[in-house]
Amino acid sequence: MRKVKISVDELSTAFDMVSAETVCFLDVESAEIETVNEYTMSREEIDKIYKAIDENPDRFIQIPENDPHERYEEMTEFADGVTDFKLRDKLYAALESKGPFRKFKDVLLNYPDERKEWFACVDEKIQQRVLYWLKENEIELTDKGQI
Repeated sequence: MRKVKISVDELSTAFDMVSAETVCFLDVESAEIETVNEYTMSREEIDKIYKAIDENPDRFIQIPENDPHERYEEMTEFADGVTDFKLRDKLYAALESKGPFRKFKDVLLNYPDERKEWFACVDEKIQQRVLYWLKENEIELTDKGQI
């Protein structure tokens, strides 16, 4: 098992950041997150990161992209648990519309308590994914990384 000095919160932030445009890697030696985004970085910066990864493939582990189906399921589960029928209907309508992820969050803008609850739920799900990923990649958090 590799020991890495990084916090679950730092990894959770990286997990949440990964998308079609953004790729993240954990450097298991330095405990740094290397982020590649073709829209915000120069070609030289990107090439430098990928060169380091190519030269040390055992040192870097790619953080997986979020599964949109899983995220959609989480939103559906959350909507199912909402007791305010009016809000629940709005959330279901957002889920059935084009661009459900943005519209779901937009609906919650007018419901601060439920919005806070939604983001706490998201944080918990991401943390669960991080912990599973750590176990799958045989990584143990040390010092700063203890939960």
